[in-house]
Amino acid sequence: MTSGVPALDALTVEPTRPRTDTVLVRVHGTLDRASAPVLDRALQRQAGPSRPRRLVLDLSDAEFLGLPGVTVLVRAHRRTEAVAGAHPPCLVGLSAAEERMLGLLGVRDLFHIHDGGDMHDMADQRPAEGTTR
Repeated sequence: MTSGVPALDALTVEPTRPRTDTVLVRVHGTLDRASAPVLDRALQRQAGPSRPRRLVLDLSDAEFLGLPGVTVLVRAHRRTEAVAGAHPPCLVGLSAAEERMLGLLGVRDLFHIHDGGDMHDMADQRPAEGTTR
């Protein structure tokens, strides 16, 4: 017997390198306590020897962004701070409620917020190492 509540999809993380200095990470599914480590590991892999100067996280297909997911985003910000000349991470496709939550938590200004638009075209480039499903 089911409760009638739809199950949320597992997290899928798809990193790509549209340019040598940029990693675009598309996130699909639920970003909560159970799945946040998946994204964190994927982002750590992207911060290897050839650290990008620009990190773009496309969250437009994320069904839920919980506090553990926000913690991963803040960790990503800290990792990019360690790269000389790096830009703050760019978050694409946040809902108004998610952006408001970041503001209430006091971390909104750590990120560039982008509404989507042409950032989606960046995902059509070659896959980066560490695509996770």
